[in-house]
Amino acid sequence: MEVGHIVGHEGVEQSLLQLLGSGNLPHAFLFHGCKGIGKRLTAEFFARSLLCGIGDDESDKLTYDTSHKLYPQIEAGSSPDFLVLEPEEGKKSISINQVRTTLGKLSLSSDGQRVVIVDAAEQLTNQAANALLKTLEEPGQGVHLILISHNLSKLLPTIISRCRQFRFSPLTSDQLIDVFMHILKTEDESSMHTLLRMCAGSPGEALRYVGQGLEIYQELEGFFGQLPIVSTSPVTQLAANWQKSKSTDMAAELLLKKISRLAKGQDPSDYTSLLWTDLYLKIENRFQNMEEFNLTPQLTLETTLMDVVSSTHI
Repeated sequence: MEVGHIVGHEGVEQSLLQLLGSGNLPHAFLFHGCKGIGKRLTAEFFARSLLCGIGDDESDKLTYDTSHKLYPQIEAGSSPDFLVLEPEEGKKSISINQVRTTLGKLSLSSDGQRVVIVDAAEQLTNQAANALLKTLEEPGQGVHLILISHNLSKLLPTIISRCRQFRFSPLTSDQLIDVFMHILKTEDESSMHTLLRMCAGSPGEALRYVGQGLEIYQELEGFFGQLPIVSTSPVTQLAANWQKSKSTDMAAELLLKKISRLAKGQDPSDYTSLLWTDLYLKIENRFQNMEEFNLTPQLTLETTLMDVVSSTHI
């Protein structure tokens, strides 16, 4: 997510600026908070500021000197002083081989400042996490690691204890609209307000929903607006449409989000919070075990929507 500047997180930004100004930087940082709210963007701005120097256009913002000799290499992804550890394409975890390869590159680079961004740290395998821990315990001169985490509870306590923590909060509605206008280049109030309801303060999540996600959201709102439904035809048709458009994963995600809002009593169509909480747990478990029980996404969605219908008949 690139908007040309960091939106929100002023407190974090000021703390990072103070550290840069002091020259007394910790060797490990931990940026944590929910997914898609700007942790990676802030990490990249901070890394560029550290390696290229702070730009002089906004003294109260994290900026970087684009005239620095390292800047073109960083932008091209070829700088040995700016490395990123993240799951390889098609993989869900960061392997120990990736960690070893990255740490090996550090030993070959200059003796100046070097930065490694780990996105996201909870996706490290156990072996990879332990390999990285050794570097956290004994970092090389000028080496700084920025760990990004969407779920702090999944990190090893020993990793957390060796990092300076920075907590990122969800963005406000005004901040989200700022992001939407910069990236979507639109002032369509209807779409922006729908995205606000969908994303729970996370612009990254909202931008994933542009297009297909918005359509599914409207279909789900229409479905819930008709409850209690007696006929099974709307259920079958919805599931078939999502299967045909290859959007069953997003439909399942948005359906769970909808039920979660109902469970928390944050939805105007709320029936009974406890009922929705039980249903959420049942549905979440079903989707997690879909492959084990050889269920197709379409059948799983049909069954799930019928569970919603049955629940509202109580």
